[in-house]
Amino acid sequence: MKVAISLYENRVAPRFGYSQEFLVVEINAKQELGREILTVDIEHPMQIAECFARQGIDLVLSGGMNQDFLREFRVRNIGVIWGLIGEAEDVLAAYLKGKVFAGMGPCPPVRNRGRSPRNKKGSE
Repeated sequence: MKVAISLYENRVAPRFGYSQEFLVVEINAKQELGREILTVDIEHPMQIAECFARQGIDLVLSGGMNQDFLREFRVRNIGVIWGLIGEAEDVLAAYLKGKVFAGMGPCPPVRNRGRSPRNKKGSE
């Protein structure tokens, strides 16, 4: 299995699509077999999913990711766990320990835009 982590220096990139460098780690039975830094040279960020498919990447660990990227990865059977923050090595270590899962992190899938806490039912 190959896992790609979008990078911003040594951290997980806060927004997928703005990074051109990815830490790619090959894993077997939750143990690291090898790693490389993959630099993508593409004309448009939406081509990243196709590049990852050609590289044999199975899973992406990322910061924020929009629905268009999620759809492109889903079409290519590449899993995504997004909403992650922190040092890339820490996120990788947590993943290897089974402590990284879909939906974690500070980026909720749906935001309650335009509503203040005072406007919620029963709070007036």
